[in-house]
Amino acid sequence: MAVRGGILLFDLFYRPGMTDAQIAYTVDNEYMEVRSREYRLGDGDLATRGPPVRFSVSHMAPNVQVPTKYRTREPMFYNTDIDRVLRAHGSRVHRFGHTHEWADAVVDGVRYVNRPVGYEAPRGRLEDFVVTV
Repeated sequence: MAVRGGILLFDLFYRPGMTDAQIAYTVDNEYMEVRSREYRLGDGDLATRGPPVRFSVSHMAPNVQVPTKYRTREPMFYNTDIDRVLRAHGSRVHRFGHTHEWADAVVDGVRYVNRPVGYEAPRGRLEDFVVTV
């Protein structure tokens, strides 16, 4: 993860301790070695560095409280450590992906937005996928 121009960017990382069955749930393991992308937070990762960030971006979904149409929340799609870091950096808006599901919700003062292009995304203009921060 890194802060660039006031934007907190996360690399793709999965939470440690996932089972082989959880990893096999998606096809991610066919494209990369998922275990090499497992990451556990250290104390320094939660220290706020510099002024608060304007917003943050990750591929993994950071918060399991964001509404979903699915009955279960597969561990392969979420890493709540991301949420801990973005909050430590003062992010008030977070863009994420990986769930392939449109979302726009505020949870405990942070706005979480996912606007995937494709899958079940509504067809529309490019402006429909723009998020104003």
